[in-house]
Amino acid sequence: MKWILILISLILVLIVQSSIINASTKIKEVNWGTQEWSNVAVKDGSGFYNQLFQAIFESQNVTLKTSYMPFKRAIYFIENHTLDFGGAVPNTFKSDKVIKAKYPVLLIPIRVMFRKQSVKTWQGIATLRQSLSGIVATPTMAKTIGLPESEVFVVKDRIQALKMLQTGRKLFYLDGSTEIDFIIQQEKIDRSQYQIEDIGFSKWYMIAPNTSRGRAVIQLYERGTKSIHQSGKLQRLYKKFKFIVPPL
Repeated sequence: MKWILILISLILVLIVQSSIINASTKIKEVNWGTQEWSNVAVKDGSGFYNQLFQAIFESQNVTLKTSYMPFKRAIYFIENHTLDFGGAVPNTFKSDKVIKAKYPVLLIPIRVMFRKQSVKTWQGIATLRQSLSGIVATPTMAKTIGLPESEVFVVKDRIQALKMLQTGRKLFYLDGSTEIDFIIQQEKIDRSQYQIEDIGFSKWYMIAPNTSRGRAVIQLYERGTKSIHQSGKLQRLYKKFKFIVPPL
């Protein structure tokens, strides 16, 4: 009886996989929704995402159609099946209405910034665990590196976070590497007064609607990603735009 149940389960898995493969072979166009993002998603097609996704779907003989809109609207349209493809969203993103790709599209270093004289001996994550109440972070950063988000001070405004560090209200400012570099430049901060350390990575994933078509789109995306990885084109694109190549 046990072997019969196992056999039935295997048959059902094969039927589902076969239906997804059949659906993916029928897709000729994928509708991608994204916000504009300097050097990443650009209307003239010169951005990292533009070139990466074009190469991925072209390898599967699929045309990519791009629409530009605010990020939250794109996510809403994916959840409601108006768009086929979008993101990226962090690994902490949860929604039963979408499915995530197997492979991350971006690995973004997470960094911590603190005044040099404020920490006698820097011991990485152990130092942060001992000073949870002294951390100011943007949303999901603490959770991503394994710290309890409820015990750190979370703000959406990065200038507020920086001011709290500058005035001594908080010992550590935790955020993405790009965001920290940008705000240091924007606010003309003297970097020599601070120590900035990589403390982990946030993984970002592309998503599609949780439908048979959405699952087929993700399968096309994953197959295309593997294809251009094997040819070396994926690595060249990541190197060109100075992003970390994610593991497949």
